[in-house]
Amino acid sequence: MKVAIPVWNGRVSPVFDTASRLVLIDDGTPGGPERMEVPLVEVRPAQRVSRLVSLGAEVLICGAISRPLVMMLEAG
Repeated sequence: MKVAIPVWNGRVSPVFDTASRLVLIDDGTPGGPERMEVPLVEVRPAQRVSRLVSLGAEVLICGAISRPLVMMLEAG
């Protein structure tokens, strides 16, 4: 399973919509979980959703997320 945690100023982002980076944790790798940090430069909501999907994230942990982004993620 891949978990995505949006980060802003070194902390869990209060809102996914404004996060500048994502920490991805993949617990399906041999030898234990793998942690990777990737920039999140996409500004448009649809681009952010596409980026999250392309990274293979299955779970998103964040402080909040706007309704339009939730709807896009749920539409899948």
